Amino acid sequence: MESYLYTAVNNEGKKVRGEKRAEDVVHLYSLLNNEGLYCLNAHRKAQWENQAVKPKNQELSLMCKQLSAMLSSGIPLVNALEMLRQKSDKKKMKKLYAQLVEEVRKGSSLTLAMKQCQQAFPPLLIYLVQAGEMNGTLDSVMERMAGHYDKEYKLRNKVTSALIYPIMLLVVTVAVILALMTSVVPSFLSMVGDMELPWNTLLLISMSNFIVAYWPFLLLGVLVAILGFRMALKVPAIRRGFDEIKVKFPVFGTLNRIVATSRFARTFSSLYSSGISVIDSLQVSGDVLNNSYFTEKVNWICERVRRGEMLSRSIEASEAFDPLLNSMMYVGEESGSLEEVLNSISDYYDTEADNATQKMVALMEPIMIVILAIIIFFVIISIIMPIYDSYGMIA
Repeated sequence: MESYLYTAVNNEGKKVRGEKRAEDVVHLYSLLNNEGLYCLNAHRKAQWENQAVKPKNQELSLMCKQLSAMLSSGIPLVNALEMLRQKSDKKKMKKLYAQLVEEVRKGSSLTLAMKQCQQAFPPLLIYLVQAGEMNGTLDSVMERMAGHYDKEYKLRNKVTSALIYPIMLLVVTVAVILALMTSVVPSFLSMVGDMELPWNTLLLISMSNFIVAYWPFLLLGVLVAILGFRMALKVPAIRRGFDEIKVKFPVFGTLNRIVATSRFARTFSSLYSSGISVIDSLQVSGDVLNNSYFTEKVNWICERVRRGEMLSRSIEASEAFDPLLNSMMYVGEESGSLEEVLNSISDYYDTEADNATQKMVALMEPIMIVILAIIIFFVIISIIMPIYDSYGMIA
């Protein structure tokens, strides 16, 4: 089905403009006639206009929480969605809810309605909604997903907040370097005259002259490098290599592995506990990690499980995730309580992810401070040494 923008006239002769999804123009005219509207003109919505907004984790958590509360209270699904549309204060979210209401009113399930929304909803949510509708547990599924996306939002927010200070420190470092090179060093040159200078001072002066003379080209080069790097990451092979470096980088790679293990454990636990098969749970869990290296490893694990191997043994052989994950999953498989073990695993790794984030910041801060101190020390020494030499010559 496609989205169409239309202009119509109602029974009172007033013009009405709107948007409606239909299989073709003939179907659109039929739908409008059923509503008492005479269509004057209509055109298919452009592809760039037809892309639905992708809700953020915080918005998904709020939507699931509200739907769970309303469905548990016995409110019909279509009425609950309509209430969400009315209560939403964001134009794009209102549009998204309106699309869901329209599809559900036509007899579609919530799963199918979400699939019709131009990939606005993540596969994880669609899988679990489908399981909830099949099992009659949509309200409990929504409650579970509200907690899931709330944890995802908090984890991402903690990582972002934790990186603010190191980024600000990096900006200050660059600003200090530029100020020294473009202001302090040129002033120093006027003082030394034709003195014989040590190698470090000559290096500092050369760097200063280069920055002052070619700063527009340096700025352009930085912008081109950033743009080129972003474009290069769109190449699958380069992206895969970069993602692997992030995982295998000393110290920080271990912390990234913990965060990925946390997301994988929580996602897999939510899917498996809702009755989704192990294979489907693995595939969806690999996709939500947003890391091609881990996605490739999960697909490899999936193939081994298809051949009849134990899930815990396959995860251990992949060497992708934290070793404790496969040990705990092995206990769950052997004891027949994998679902309970998965729930405890996800809670454990949520805590570990918080600790990993704090460790990452604790490591980055002193590293940045040491780098800044070394640069400033080099500049000061390079300036002070010729001054002391000049005092010695005068004496």
